[in-house]
Amino acid sequence: MSVIVADTFRARVAGAAVTTTEGLNVGGACTATSFVGTITGSTGTFSGAVNIDDTTNSTSITTGALIVDGGVGIALSLTVGGSVSVGGTLTYEDVTNIDAVGLITARNGIKFGVAGVGGTIRANGDTTLVGVVTASEFVGGGSGLTGLNIPAGFTELDAALFN
Repeated sequence: MSVIVADTFRARVAGAAVTTTEGLNVGGACTATSFVGTITGSTGTFSGAVNIDDTTNSTSITTGALIVDGGVGIALSLTVGGSVSVGGTLTYEDVTNIDAVGLITARNGIKFGVAGVGGTIRANGDTTLVGVVTASEFVGGGSGLTGLNIPAGFTELDAALFN
């Protein structure tokens, strides 16, 4: 193995880049003022911030300043300064407020309004509503209904026939 000790590498032609034909292994930090090319086969760890300066406003998965052709895992927080577009399913936990237009799938049910004022629809379909409920039809025995306006002298059965 040969060792070359130098402070600066420079190509023979002014303005040309120093090139290698079989790669370059750097044992310490590698600093560059710019990078051109494709990063492939990277298995190392990057520390510090990575900043990509580009004004491209991506409108698809094939445009933009950064295109990732694989999964992305984020260990800490994610902050997005612009819009977010999701082509598949968006799954997230521990959410307090959701503003949704369209279909909502709720794993553990839905609560709306403040406690004791709104209502709850549980995952099994049981529903608790506080306040006035208006419906064109009720199905069931009605034995738990309260506050019915039944005329004096009529029983609940008479009132059911009356309506």
